[in-house]
Amino acid sequence: MEKGKKAITEPAAIITEPGEQYALENRKWQGCPTLARTPKGRLWAGWYSGGICEPDERNYNLLVYSDDGGIIWSDPVLVIDSRPELHLRAMDIQVWMDPADRLWVFWTQTADSEQKDENGRCLEYADGIFGVWAVTTMDTASSKPSWTQPVRISDGFLRCRPTVLSNRKIIMCPYDWIHDRYTYNISSDNGDSWMRCLGPVKTGSRCCFDETMIIERKDGILWMLARTVQGALAQSFSCDGAQSWLPAGLSRIANPSSRFWIGRLSSGRMLLINHHNFTGRNRLAAFLSEDEGETWPWMLLLDERCNVSYPDAVECPDGSILCIYDRDRIGTGEILLAKFTESDILSGKVGSRGSFLKRTICRCPPLVQDQDHSEVSYEK
Repeated sequence: MEKGKKAITEPAAIITEPGEQYALENRKWQGCPTLARTPKGRLWAGWYSGGICEPDERNYNLLVYSDDGGIIWSDPVLVIDSRPELHLRAMDIQVWMDPADRLWVFWTQTADSEQKDENGRCLEYADGIFGVWAVTTMDTASSKPSWTQPVRISDGFLRCRPTVLSNRKIIMCPYDWIHDRYTYNISSDNGDSWMRCLGPVKTGSRCCFDETMIIERKDGILWMLARTVQGALAQSFSCDGAQSWLPAGLSRIANPSSRFWIGRLSSGRMLLINHHNFTGRNRLAAFLSEDEGETWPWMLLLDERCNVSYPDAVECPDGSILCIYDRDRIGTGEILLAKFTESDILSGKVGSRGSFLKRTICRCPPLVQDQDHSEVSYEK
């Protein structure tokens, strides 16, 4: 079997006892975080790193946890690593707690390009197929969870968590890199199997990181939103439970071609985390809507700095909201956490007890200076 084909049929390396090579001091960059919360309050977070950048044949995904609300985090307890000998690259971890309180760890893998440029980057980003894989565990309170065998779910590139619909079906959107239509998967058996479906024709370039999310409105209509390179999110609607979709077009939600997050809070309001009055990937903010996304009149600025991106969020039982995101992936390599409430968004400022912004939970080792004060990379 050709090496490239093995990237489709064989899983990445699943490492349950990560060694020193995955320690923070050995990372040159990191980013694209994801967050989940168990019913008992443990936070599970993941992001990816490895090699010199993204993409790189040495990329890997890592998983950590916190039992104190995100102040102290464990060392990696799971690593999903690339297999360069097979030209198999693993990237873009996504964590999710399903309705049965089972933790899913998704990742995307692809056949890596054998040709590199002068900086060591792949000349081709992917094999044109991608594949979404997953492991799960019920041992969410353990420091060494036992994991199921890795399973390939479908073609596609998953970057956003699934959505549980009112009919208990689960829908998620591993997008297709080369297809001209938005794609999604539906499960009717709690994730035991997934049906791959085609949505509406994409608006704009098909070769875009769609990073699609779907939210169900109170009237039962499904609202699909997707990243574009056209300055705003694309949207489409389904009135029949995702059997058919209206033609896609641009929404009124401006976006700098970066990941966003949308979900429904226990209050019934919609929460959107996106960039506001941006000049690139800056001014990450949280928005609230009381009219099913028609308007977003309330806004809380989470981080005004440049190169902040890729939010993922969870709501806690007390109504507080946790948002993880990254900043300056190949520079400071920060993973940050914000905690806020709907009241904070409504007032436009952090005022609730326990709320905070821009808390760094992990950062790549800082640059040090040599004797002539020029910057050099960290070395262990």
